[in-house]
Amino acid sequence: MAKEDEAGKIMAVAEKYSDYFNEWHSDIAIGRKGPNFFYVYNDQYRYFEVFEEFSTAEELERLIIGTMAENMEVFNAVALESTQKMFDDLDINENVGSYDPDFHIYKLLRQMEIMTGQLEHWSELVAGTYRSFANVCKDLKFGGQKPDGDTNE
Repeated sequence: MAKEDEAGKIMAVAEKYSDYFNEWHSDIAIGRKGPNFFYVYNDQYRYFEVFEEFSTAEELERLIIGTMAENMEVFNAVALESTQKMFDDLDINENVGSYDPDFHIYKLLRQMEIMTGQLEHWSELVAGTYRSFANVCKDLKFGGQKPDGDTNE
């Protein structure tokens, strides 16, 4: 009976995150006699990005939220790398042998255009994603402490 109760809780978590399962090629497999599995499959490269065993609804929720967090980390890195690449492209025309104030004024104006374009392009998606993720995570407990490895404390 306890196993059936936990299976019901697991299905409730899967329903809670149904949008996640609809957006990503991910699913769960509930074992009748053995372990349950959560996976995220990459169709393009035909491999499992995540394939993890879980026992409880809480563990499943952490796996789902963890993959969402990883996706956002990757998004942050890509957005920053893209912006940095555009900034670096501006440096190609700099004459290192002599100082040209007009170049630096032009470069700053172009950087501001790049940042404005990037902000306009990503702002709605990023803001909505960040708000949603913060809302999902607001009640999470970390066992009384934050995970190890946070160097910003």
